[in-house]
Amino acid sequence: MGERSTGTLMVSLIVVIAAAIGIYAYYSWSTAQAKGMALDMSMHYPGLVDRNATFNASWQQFYKPRHCNRSDSIYERCLRYFIKRYPQANRDFTALRQFFDAVGTCTESRMCDFDTASDLFGDDVSSFYENMYPMLDESDALVKFARKIEDRGSEATTQTNEPGSSGSPVYTTPDQAGGRRDERGQPSLYQRVSRWWGGSGDRRRD
Repeated sequence: MGERSTGTLMVSLIVVIAAAIGIYAYYSWSTAQAKGMALDMSMHYPGLVDRNATFNASWQQFYKPRHCNRSDSIYERCLRYFIKRYPQANRDFTALRQFFDAVGTCTESRMCDFDTASDLFGDDVSSFYENMYPMLDESDALVKFARKIEDRGSEATTQTNEPGSSGSPVYTTPDQAGGRRDERGQPSLYQRVSRWWGGSGDRRRD
């Protein structure tokens, strides 16, 4: 009787272990696939990198002489006039909005890994959102993506329990890997993609 109970227990343990291994394998595969999807999307982005830089430069040249500050009510009118007045700016805005919205949709559906997509596109998405927010809809996936990036950035800044030499709290943020920088001082797309293909950008432990 005791041997039968022991045998039943062993079978149950084997079933539980096999199920756990299966779940872990599925999760690992799913995470790898999600990271791969984000990397695949980055392969479609190089053609938009120059357009993004040109669009940003054109907007900077337009709004600075006109003092279109984000805090002013005139800011939205400046944006609408800029996009309506310059056909190329309108085309660039539409192309970038559609691509960033696709990235946001991919992360929202969890087909794309959020951390990977954030590392690859986060700087550009955040900049686009900050500059163009009056032209975007609250329901846009890129808006949700940009705000989630901001939330994660706020969480990444941590307050230590030990005060600094002046007695005030010490705030620390994760170090960023060095590399080539774009016009905003951020890692270039080449650098970001290279980090991920080389494995150095993998912050998650599956």
